[in-house]
Amino acid sequence: MNQFVQPLHSSSFLKPGQVRQLARQEAILKAALHLFASRGYYGTAVPDIAKLAAVGTGTIYRYFADKEDFANAVLLHSLNCMKSVLTYDDLTAFPTVRQMFGTVWMRLIDFALEYPDEFRFLELQDHVSYRSAEVEALDRELMMPIWFFFNLCRQAGIARDQSAELTTALVWGVFTSLFKSSYAGYYALNEQQYLQAEQNAWDVFSNGHDGLVSPEVLFQS
Repeated sequence: MNQFVQPLHSSSFLKPGQVRQLARQEAILKAALHLFASRGYYGTAVPDIAKLAAVGTGTIYRYFADKEDFANAVLLHSLNCMKSVLTYDDLTAFPTVRQMFGTVWMRLIDFALEYPDEFRFLELQDHVSYRSAEVEALDRELMMPIWFFFNLCRQAGIARDQSAELTTALVWGVFTSLFKSSYAGYYALNEQQYLQAEQNAWDVFSNGHDGLVSPEVLFQS
């Protein structure tokens, strides 16, 4: 579920008024997410968030120290939504490296479609100036398997002979640009375009290799 607040196991643990407080906090975070995604962090004023959440501006500061504090709460939520979709545990069960790549790609597509505001806030904006150490750690946790996979493919002669960081940036650019151009109204996305873009991303990633080899080769190089 797309929730900011995890439900408690039993209502007996709740104190009077706590349910209402949790609902108010979630409303604030959802309002912030929507406005950050559509206007950007710097284009969103705290009173606008309060208005959309139907709370007073002062109420926000009962839950969050400042704007950066709840921006990081929204970032953590968005990254956890991505984490719920972008799983890696089953990838080595696929028969080819090419299928591994395609599966990760389609899971990224699923994230963008299932969580559009979270995707827009995460991937189409710059958060460097205010993101917390906790956010940076979760971001690294999500990206490290991709970096590791790209690096192994380079060592095995499947991916381009360049840094995994550069390869990641180029492939990620194909992914984010696909949706950014759609949001700008240049085209409507469909399944065929997702697959065509995936082929383009593979072309950016590979050195001409078709990737039709067992994942075992990645651990032999």
